[in-house]
Amino acid sequence: MAESVTAIFEQLSAEHVVPSYARQVAFLILNVLGNYQLFSNQQYEQQLTLIDNAPTIASLKDAVLAMVRGYEPKQQTSFSQNVNRVVDIVAKEYAQDLSLAQVAERLHLNPVYLGQLFKKEVHTSFSKYLNQYRIDQAKQLLVNTDESINNIALAIGYSNSGYFYKNFRLICDISPKEYRQKAVKRVKS
Repeated sequence: MAESVTAIFEQLSAEHVVPSYARQVAFLILNVLGNYQLFSNQQYEQQLTLIDNAPTIASLKDAVLAMVRGYEPKQQTSFSQNVNRVVDIVAKEYAQDLSLAQVAERLHLNPVYLGQLFKKEVHTSFSKYLNQYRIDQAKQLLVNTDESINNIALAIGYSNSGYFYKNFRLICDISPKEYRQKAVKRVKS
């Protein structure tokens, strides 16, 4: 992976692209890496700051290479068949009204048993997992679309935008609006 990053930044340098364009490439690499590695919000912010503060393409390359060298893939956890089915349902239907009771009924399982099994294997409750999944989707939409925050809340399964704002702030430590503004600022700089 380090060889690919080096090749990308050497190509950018050879084409004399402006650092702001190369910075966008670095942000894209960080986003892709985030799909395969668990970053805490603090670690993610540190990576963003490193990219933001890199004045040249060479320093961007160094920042991204350091990030890639520190890469630790998410451990491929093997869940039980029932928990895998729950995770799949959340991934496909997170925008719909979902509850553990509904999912348990669909899987012909006792909701209390499924909740305990889910928490044992995933190390979080079903509702926290669903909220985190929805917020992750919202973050992508905030960065990659111009949709209003209320429409994004509806699109990811929150019928109450106030509840969405509350959950977003709880999970990300900033509001959706602030998150979007930071993302736009990073792209422009």
